[in-house]
Amino acid sequence: MKIIFLCGSLKPGQDGVGDYTRRLAGEMKKGGFSVLLIALRDRWVNELISEFQESADGVSVPVLRFPAKMNSETRIAKIKKNICLHNPDWISLQYVPFSFDMKGIHFGLLRELIYFGEGYKWHIMFHELWIGRERSSFKQFLWSHIQQRQVRRLVHFLNPSLIHTHLPLYQYKLKAMKIEASPLPLFSNIKKQKFGLKKKDITSFKFVFFSQVNSSEPIINFINTLCNIVIKKGFVPQLILLGGDKIKMIKEGKVFKDSCPELKEVYITGFLNEFETSNVLSECDLAVTPVPVHALGKSGSVAAFLSHALPVAAPLINFAFSNEEIVFFNNGMNAVILKPVWKDFEKAKEQALLIQSEIDIVKISKQFISDLSFNKNIE
Repeated sequence: MKIIFLCGSLKPGQDGVGDYTRRLAGEMKKGGFSVLLIALRDRWVNELISEFQESADGVSVPVLRFPAKMNSETRIAKIKKNICLHNPDWISLQYVPFSFDMKGIHFGLLRELIYFGEGYKWHIMFHELWIGRERSSFKQFLWSHIQQRQVRRLVHFLNPSLIHTHLPLYQYKLKAMKIEASPLPLFSNIKKQKFGLKKKDITSFKFVFFSQVNSSEPIINFINTLCNIVIKKGFVPQLILLGGDKIKMIKEGKVFKDSCPELKEVYITGFLNEFETSNVLSECDLAVTPVPVHALGKSGSVAAFLSHALPVAAPLINFAFSNEEIVFFNNGMNAVILKPVWKDFEKAKEQALLIQSEIDIVKISKQFISDLSFNKNIE
């Protein structure tokens, strides 16, 4: 079976959806699929790049990266030509509105997809839908409305044979629009390393943020409360700000140093490769995420935490979405703590060991292939 994956950008380590797509394609190639990845509007290149990229699992996959600034007619014609040459059984659109337009309003995208995808079987993975409307301004409400309309038109005109999403909340929202989406849990873009790991320091208790960081009051209060508990348990609390924009991390690190006096050290790692990132995560005790609880199931950083058996602290709760059933398609909430309570941490730590197998790339890719095969056979 042949499949083409379409996404916005494909610069390794700089685009979460691109990293996700590359790893999924690599796993499918290992299973005997013919794959091709196409970046429709890559912001990191100035000319068309044809190359092979290595997935987190060491599989080399073919990639075409079309620059965002390329002339529209030229870009569309070249994409059409390459799709015809590959002649796929499936075209898989990895959808995030902001991947195709900086403001998330991608006028013209649907027309392009219809043109170069005519006659092929479509799959859509909805990584994101539209911005929220809760307590929004009129401008944000209109923005959200346009994005929602674009999702509706995308599904209507492409008429995909299969739709997936990572988040139960998105499944509910799509169902409200009479769009049926099947669940596909999110796996981590960072492969857990099995060799060369450092020996864990048993005297310290390491909090870690990965890629995203937030020093808002609820998070500061959470860390301060848990620091006091950690010290009473005989550990030295430390904070690691892993990856992300280094300038922002340094700025946020200073806030944590000033606001969390019990933290012994605050480390800023800067950008690390996958191997180094996995090593750091394996040394930590508790991950902290600024992702609101209702969106944890679609967060790549949360998936990376869970794949490394790290319990996750999620202090930010949007009470408009307080139902835990909308967070994960699996048992991920069992490894999440919402309050700085030591017993909750210990329980989440035990559960995090069990969650690893539920978000394993091999298991999820088999589910993806099964869904593709089923929908191919019933038509």
